[in-house]
Order: sequence, then C-alpha cells, then structure tokens
Amino acid sequence: MMFDKIKEAKENSHGIVFENYQTPDITWEEVLNFLYKESVIPNHNLEEKVKQHNNNDFISIGNVQIQSKFWLAPQTSNIFKEFKGVSELLHGLNNEQEDTSCGYYKTMSHTCALDWHFQGIRVSLSNRLVSDHHDPHDIFYWQIVGTSFWKIDGGVTYTLNPGDLLYLPLENSHEVWCDGPRAGLLIDNLNSKALNE
Repeated sequence: MMFDKIKEAKENSHGIVFENYQTPDITWEEVLNFLYKESVIPNHNLEEKVKQHNNNDFISIGNVQIQSKFWLAPQTSNIFKEFKGVSELLHGLNNEQEDTSCGYYKTMSHTCALDWHFQGIRVSLSNRLVSDHHDPHDIFYWQIVGTSFWKIDGGVTYTLNPGDLLYLPLENSHEVWCDGPRAGLLIDNLNSKALNE
C-alpha cells in the first residue's frame, strides 16, 4: 500500500507525507552527542571542499559541514549503531531487506542492490531557510525532533512532526525551514528499482 502511494507520487511528480510512520526513539541529547563525536573526527576532504567555497557561510569542524545559521551535516552515513530505530526504518523502506555492509556507508561508492540508503542526520539549530532546490535523487526525510516545513514546487507546504516521513521525487524542487531546532534523517534512492517495477 505504501509503495503504491510512492509510485503514484513519483508518476505524478508530487510529494507525500506518511504521518506517524515511525515514532523516533532518539533524543536531542543523543543528536548533540553525535555532533560532538563527529566534530573531533578529522576530515581533510571536507576542509578542502570548504576552502573551494571561500566564504564564511560554509565552514567545517572536524567531520561536520556547517552552513549559515547553524545548519549542520555530519558526514557519517553509517549511523546504524548510533541511533535506535534507524535500522528498522531502512529495513522497512527496502521491503524487509537490509545491507548495512554496502560500500556507500564506507566509501560513498554504492555496492548493493537495495534502493534506499541513509545520507545522514541533518540538524538545524535556528530558523534557517534552505532555498528552493532539486536533490539529485528521490528522497525520504524522517523527522526526528522538532518541526520542519517543506514547500514543494513553490506551492503545497507540508508540516513534518516527529515520526513523520516525507517522500519527495527528484523532479520536485523544495525549500525547507523550521520554527526552532530540528533534526531529521535524509535517505537517498540510489537505484530507483522499486519505483520502476
């Protein structure tokens, strides 16, 4: 039933929200502890990426990419042991399958046949607006703490509360903002197999 709705959303290029899809068992304290651990991991590639941007709106601390108004993107995607419930979430999205050993979680090179993979935790500590853009993949976004607002193609705005899951095709542009601190999990579709069967 859920995947039928996703296929219909993909075919008609619109987003869809599954309210209360999975209640997060993740606290702010766990998110902030994870950010601290990531901040002390050296990442020379990220440092070089920041230098290329050459502006104060894009910095890094250890393994955390930071953009203006405290939008933080830890670079670690292998978070199965870090956060309760993420393994079950991915297991469900991949039709009761899972491959935590996929190279994507180690080298960013996709080596398995499954569709959905975590890009990582995304955290915003202010009311930052992420301007209208397209992602390179279909995505899911699972709201963990706080509330986020997603405006799709300049029209419909979805409000996500903890436990809500948004599906968004790559064909749709979106802007995102929040009314306070928030954290969520970004999940990429790397194969699109399930959407084309």
